Amino acid sequence: MIGIDAAAVPAAEEAPAAVHVAPVTLTSGGEPIRAVLYQLDGGADRPRPAVVLSPPRLRTIEQLDWLARALAARGIVVLAQAFRNGASRYQLRDVEDVCAAVSWLTGLPGVDAARIGAVGHSRGGSASLRAAAADVRIRSTVALAPPTDVARYVRGLQDYAPSRYRTMVAGYGATPDEEPDYYRAISPIAYADRIRTPVFLVHGTLDLIAPHEHSEWMRAALLRAGNARVRLELVEGMGHFFELGMAGYQFVRIAGLAAAWFEETLG
Repeated sequence: MIGIDAAAVPAAEEAPAAVHVAPVTLTSGGEPIRAVLYQLDGGADRPRPAVVLSPPRLRTIEQLDWLARALAARGIVVLAQAFRNGASRYQLRDVEDVCAAVSWLTGLPGVDAARIGAVGHSRGGSASLRAAAADVRIRSTVALAPPTDVARYVRGLQDYAPSRYRTMVAGYGATPDEEPDYYRAISPIAYADRIRTPVFLVHGTLDLIAPHEHSEWMRAALLRAGNARVRLELVEGMGHFFELGMAGYQFVRIAGLAAAWFEETLG
């Protein structure tokens, strides 16, 4: 009989935490918002930190399920909200929707209202930053590949990518010169001096939809405004949707970065 050295046997991996997922409906401006709540089974045993998760342009919160589950598995309550339906100028109601989601979370058993954050991808990252400027209840923010200076972005496309420029102008409904106030209203960089809480910006260097300079501009603006709790993580070779060439999607890596940031800043 061959003996086995118990010390040489790798420890069994810890079983993944059980995450409860439930569809919910909240309201913003008297209108419904589709949302999904993620939390540990039995997680209401003590007050926990919570975050509002906001989606990119098409409002498909399901595509961020990987992030919501990872955060919830670390003991963070996650409310993924899909922004409102209905006719409205693009992104103008997004901050109101994020703040409505914060209000909903503050009334949820097991949530510590003093430890609420915001996280989002692309459009959702922009909304999270702008909401952090408007709502003091948001104590920490993670913005993944956010467009931060929309006018500068659109103007830069005019000569470089004319067809993309026309698509963007059609989507926004005007050029930056025609409606500068609108472009300013949806650009987080215009609110940098109002964000006093910690901000974590994550961007891929091969993002061809919202180039990584957006996060560099935002970081510089926040630092100029006196916010010292700012971190920028540039992921070499990663695209807008967290793809990294033959290495595949970086979901685990990005979720780990976001979770570590919230654990550090929300406790």
